[in-house]
Amino acid sequence: MRSWVLVVWVALSACSHKSSSPPAPPNRTPVVALRNAPLTTTPLQAGTGDIGAAAPTLPLGIGPDGSWVALCQARTDTDGVPGLSVRTGYHGDLSGDRMVPYFVRGGGLGIGIDRFVASSRGGKYVAFIRANQLVLFESSGGTTSVLPNADLRGARALGGPAALSFSFDGTRAVYFRPTREGASVVIRELATSKEREVVLPRGIPLGVDFDNTGPWARLDVVTEDSDHDGALKLPEVKADLPVASACAGPAVSYSTFGFQGDRPTQMWLRIDTGEVVESPSLVRPVNEGLLMRAEDDTILFGTETIIPASCHAMVKAVFPDPLRVIALCKGDQRELPVELFGPGFHLETKATLNPSFERPVELMDTPLYCSAYNGCIDVRDGKLTDLHGATYRGRHDNAMYLEIEGDKGGFAFLDNTRGTYRAFAGKGLQVLGEHQLVADNQLVEIETGKVLGKFADAPMFLDAQGRGLVSAPIAPESPIPNGPLRWVSASASPP
Repeated sequence: MRSWVLVVWVALSACSHKSSSPPAPPNRTPVVALRNAPLTTTPLQAGTGDIGAAAPTLPLGIGPDGSWVALCQARTDTDGVPGLSVRTGYHGDLSGDRMVPYFVRGGGLGIGIDRFVASSRGGKYVAFIRANQLVLFESSGGTTSVLPNADLRGARALGGPAALSFSFDGTRAVYFRPTREGASVVIRELATSKEREVVLPRGIPLGVDFDNTGPWARLDVVTEDSDHDGALKLPEVKADLPVASACAGPAVSYSTFGFQGDRPTQMWLRIDTGEVVESPSLVRPVNEGLLMRAEDDTILFGTETIIPASCHAMVKAVFPDPLRVIALCKGDQRELPVELFGPGFHLETKATLNPSFERPVELMDTPLYCSAYNGCIDVRDGKLTDLHGATYRGRHDNAMYLEIEGDKGGFAFLDNTRGTYRAFAGKGLQVLGEHQLVADNQLVEIETGKVLGKFADAPMFLDAQGRGLVSAPIAPESPIPNGPLRWVSASASPP
């Protein structure tokens, strides 16, 4: 593992604070009031028994409480070859009998849907498209409601998640409606059935992406005929991955090659007021403030210089309190040093990133900036995090998920906030749930490491009760399991 290595100096007020002409204020739409928007609810009958049919199966989404499952199944022979079979390509493409998405409450065959869209954190709310309508399912009451006049153009071009997004805390949903001028953004308060409807200044909405923390969401909207063909149209991603397909197999790898069509404009939506902020100089909002880029490339927060113009910064992420901006300064190298900036603060590291790797500027909800290549650093003070010789692989709740290298291998969870480190040396992780995991077919409590039981076969998912979702054995020639699916409990472990 290569770790973050810091330069020996930490320079306070190291940035040049020369004056720069501030960027023009961004365009802002007015705050929008909430209005009552009750929906007609229809009960969705809960089935019993096994989930789905005896057919090739690909799960799409699972309720953490086990109350619902969205899946694709090939229930009908459509290729003329006797029997039901589906094959997967290297990039997730499917061949053989046609797979169709279904939504199952409880058990049984469920209902056919056009495509699965998303579920809220915790799984209480689910969105899917059925009969060309956007449908909201509420799991505790078992009811469905149609979200009227939803704009589904983004879902058809780029897949289901473009139709609706749930906020990180699961309390709001954002979707779109077409208007005479273009489209509007609808912010729905899920608990109260109230909505704010924000008319966009122009364009066709492509999708919305919520921050993990704070009141903002990023809107991607096609506003200009950037390919000069005389019409506004949604972009088509050029990739060897079936991006827009309702059903796709597991991809071993994939590549993207840009897009075809009009380039989207980035706007920012404040979800608690309905205000839309737009400016070509806006790097991103940070809670109550705006991080802006001046004409000379100075990065400003309000009127304060955060990164000097000489850096020509490529901003990667922002931590809000204390303000830290993670950036690369322009250079000719293939890999550029990662630098930390803040008010009166600059720290350069020997960690590097490839500047050609682009992604939206992240608002961090943790002070640890991590990668498998460089390890983890606390952006507040630049201190390295001790990963106990392991490699960072991702986050699980508030902990870091680490891979233990060496002869025995294994994995671990490190929670810096609580000061806990739980290692599973020599174990092979199979399924990761919220509070339990499955390793070597054993059900294990993450916090204590206690073995709770054992499964005969490794499940595909775990629910909140520690039950595993299993299926018929996987066919030797295909990674696609056969249905029906079934929730099973692990056999009790001896005391």
